[in-house]
Amino acid sequence: MSTLPPGPSGLPVAGSTLSFVRDPFSTYERWAEEYGDIVATNIAGRTFVMVAHPEHIERILVTDQQHYGKGSFQRDQLGDIVGDGLLLSEGEFWHEQRNRLQPEFFREQLTQYATMMVDETRARADNWTSGETITLNSELQHLTLAIMARTLFGFDIEDAEGQFANTARTISERFNLSHVSTYLAAWIPTPRNRRYRRAMNNLDTVIYDVIEARRAQDDSPNDLLATLIAAVDDPETDLTDETLRDEIATVILGGHDTAALAMTYTLTALARHPDAEAEVRAELDEVLGDDDPTVTDLPALPRLDAAVKEAMRLHPPAYTLFRESNRPMKIGEYDVPEGATLTIPQWVVHHDSRWFESPWEYQPDRWTDEFEASLPEYAYFPFCGGKRHCIGMRYGLMETKLVVATLLQRFRFDFQLPELSFAAALTLQPAEPVSVRVTTV
Repeated sequence: MSTLPPGPSGLPVAGSTLSFVRDPFSTYERWAEEYGDIVATNIAGRTFVMVAHPEHIERILVTDQQHYGKGSFQRDQLGDIVGDGLLLSEGEFWHEQRNRLQPEFFREQLTQYATMMVDETRARADNWTSGETITLNSELQHLTLAIMARTLFGFDIEDAEGQFANTARTISERFNLSHVSTYLAAWIPTPRNRRYRRAMNNLDTVIYDVIEARRAQDDSPNDLLATLIAAVDDPETDLTDETLRDEIATVILGGHDTAALAMTYTLTALARHPDAEAEVRAELDEVLGDDDPTVTDLPALPRLDAAVKEAMRLHPPAYTLFRESNRPMKIGEYDVPEGATLTIPQWVVHHDSRWFESPWEYQPDRWTDEFEASLPEYAYFPFCGGKRHCIGMRYGLMETKLVVATLLQRFRFDFQLPELSFAAALTLQPAEPVSVRVTTV
């Protein structure tokens, strides 16, 4: 006899859709508190199973990964944006693309990127005046776009930066889980969907313009874009410009926003915890002095590392991930039907008191070697895990640390909001602009 996981029955037909739309974060927390680590419910007509225990998560992402694909839920939501890019592609095609692109994120390449990251950060900070109030999350989104454009695609985004940032923001907002329209087909002409369609057209125009401009160059840099174009132009492959477009969209939309959020949440957390901030600043002074940070400095900055780790635990930019079972499966003592959508929320696991004492408090000092060794493998997974872990994990962590270090060398950040609140879009977005006053140090 099949034993389904426990969970809320919700309303007839709608199931738990309305409570999830109203507040997905509280809903996740309530499910975990009331029903445990494995919870089944109905959302928008789909069987959803929340899995929130490290042991089960490891089975899904590693041990039994072949039985859990990306699935129709993610394809319905994201297929328009990233097509067959790395995020959604599967099987042999995914393996080939992953192997093709992975070298661009090896240590040798990252070392070359580091100087560009610091240069772009200093250029952005040059626009700030001591005593002024800035919208930190917006500034950092512009910065990470500029860094990504220069390091991975070899072009200066300055002229199109504002348009590109607005386009990316509009696309992300289309997937705010707290809006009913998110669960409607993209072709339905709601105001949000119309804005989304315009943004998608803008995205495609920018990407194809970048491809055309690169092909017209006589001497182009050896970067991610060059690797992609060479693969498409190779007669031995079946890749097309549409493949190229999908991978560029995946990297841009998947990379710049999560990094900007990690930076935002690290800087605001430090601003609200003066003791932790003082420790990081003292470490930067001791190791760097007045020098710019380099990639070789990062191992000597453990307090900076802990500050970033703790911010990504407390406010994980990727707050959940999804899989779909491609056959009936057993998770723990429960049966999961074929075609169920699994939601695996970092939001719940990262705030679980079984793994993290005082889980809702920012405590970077918790990140000792002994503590990390004691953690279950998937109690902390800000970059997903298994063979499909984020391809840009090293790039994103290095970028976040270099940017935070560079900015702290120049400014103090006075957080202007009483506290952060969040919106569940493609990533963990601030519900309102993050205003900070910057003061030179």
